[in-house]
Amino acid sequence: MKIILAPDSFKECMTSIEACNCMEKALKESGKDLKIIKIPIADGGEGTLDSLILAKGGEIFKKVIRGPLGEKIVGRYGILKDGKTGVIEIAEACGLSLITKEKRNPMYTNTFGVGELIKELLDKNIVKIIIGLGGSSTNDGGIGMVTALGGKFLDVNKNEINPIGKELINIDYIDITKLDKRLRNVEFIIACDVTNPLVGEFGASKIFAKQKGANEEEIELLEKGLNNLGNIINNQFGKYVLNIEGGGAAGGLGIAFMFFMNAKLKSGIDIILKETNFEEVIKDSDYIFTGEGKIDSQTINGKTISGISKCSQKYNVPVICFVGKAEGDIENLYSMGIKDIIAISKKTDSLEMSLKNGKKNLIEEVKKFIYKI
Repeated sequence: MKIILAPDSFKECMTSIEACNCMEKALKESGKDLKIIKIPIADGGEGTLDSLILAKGGEIFKKVIRGPLGEKIVGRYGILKDGKTGVIEIAEACGLSLITKEKRNPMYTNTFGVGELIKELLDKNIVKIIIGLGGSSTNDGGIGMVTALGGKFLDVNKNEINPIGKELINIDYIDITKLDKRLRNVEFIIACDVTNPLVGEFGASKIFAKQKGANEEEIELLEKGLNNLGNIINNQFGKYVLNIEGGGAAGGLGIAFMFFMNAKLKSGIDIILKETNFEEVIKDSDYIFTGEGKIDSQTINGKTISGISKCSQKYNVPVICFVGKAEGDIENLYSMGIKDIIAISKKTDSLEMSLKNGKKNLIEEVKKFIYKI
């Protein structure tokens, strides 16, 4: 019997890889003759690097880079088994989790370290780079990254600015004459499920800056700064970028990738499924085990479960969904190709207890299911 393990993360409980490992442990302990293939799922945020390396093979490397506040940190990046494809999670270089709560403020954070990781991959002759664009602490429009790669952002006096969110308003000219020319020969694939534009009511500053530590006055300054950046790109290069879908991802880093590197933003789940040859792998499978922390009536509109289910329906492979909690009307999920939905939390347990015992409960429920078939 061939079983594909393709869970998402269980928020605040276990990563997608940890969920995979729990499922695998349960299946191996069943004593049944099983072929198990692990494809942990990530959507461009936390876990993208580890998921792709585990699913496709490769190696994870470490490099000392500038952190979001300019401090030295160790950032990870990966090279897949083909030796030509690199993987970067931007959160490794400018993630919100790298900064203590009291120091979080997107006026002062930057994406310089992302550029350093890209340069490291360029030095290793990588020709394709997959970028996970989730979890940033920044709102610098990507100017930190571009600066690390040779670009310059100058004020009215032709002085180079400090590439942080606070200084966006002072940009008067963009000099890309020394931007690393090797970027032209690299295919950038950006895993991102955020569709927010660079500016406006649903833009980077108005929607995300507050949770990154900005107050209302600072949000307005950041909004003006990104408007300034977008207008200069338009005036200098004839590219109108203010309202492009996804441009506001990661504090405007989305627009920097699209404009300076000719990248295209794609759904994180779609990238994972494509890069792992998911359809080919599941063709002759007996079951797909997936899961996430919670499902409800809106799950049918989500990316992960729907992406997996669409593939499964093509080949008539039943999907078993293990979840921390199931709420509301979930009957519509069965029409997506999901054969069974199994809640792993004990009804009598508090949320705290459910999170604490999540791994143990998952192993237990997978065992119960496999013994029945």
